[in-house]
Amino acid sequence: MTRAVAVVAAVLVLAAGCVTAREGVPTAGPAAPAGPAVPGTAGLRAAAGLAPCPPSPGPAVRGGLPDLTLDCLGTGPAVRLAALRGAPTVVNLWAGWCGPCRAEAPALQRLWTRGQVRVLGVLTKDTDDNGLAAARGFAIRYPSVADEDGRLLARLGLPGLPATVFLRADGTVAGRHVGPALSDAQLAALVRRHLGVAA
Repeated sequence: MTRAVAVVAAVLVLAAGCVTAREGVPTAGPAAPAGPAVPGTAGLRAAAGLAPCPPSPGPAVRGGLPDLTLDCLGTGPAVRLAALRGAPTVVNLWAGWCGPCRAEAPALQRLWTRGQVRVLGVLTKDTDDNGLAAARGFAIRYPSVADEDGRLLARLGLPGLPATVFLRADGTVAGRHVGPALSDAQLAALVRRHLGVAA
């Protein structure tokens, strides 16, 4: 009998401690600390604020980029690279893990902001989430597409990153640059040389 009374008393004590916070009384014991919210890809995309990708209708351009269709890293349609035309375009292959890419990103951002030429980034051999976080960290807003497997880099036969390709308004490749990060002056000189645009 004494044992039964002890069990009942223990149950009553436990029941008294299990009041929910919804009833205005905190639960027994310390609450687990709330961890920081980890944004998913949608949250990273919103935080990055990349401009929408350009449309690429029409047939492939002879002498243009390889015929690859890449998903937009931000918002907008997938981009068929071989059909890019309509404006002089600077296509920059970059990655979040690439130090020189980070170094030249401000010059590309300023070029895009001036508006004389279109700038399209190609996130290369990197994940969407890492690229979106890097885009925010690099403070770039120009549109980018995602090429996680590095197909464009391979098809162009380029040795590494960063790499920049210059397209004329008709979509044909006018030139390319691979190597050290570009300064504003170097980028402007290449745009003038390959595209005939004073940027």
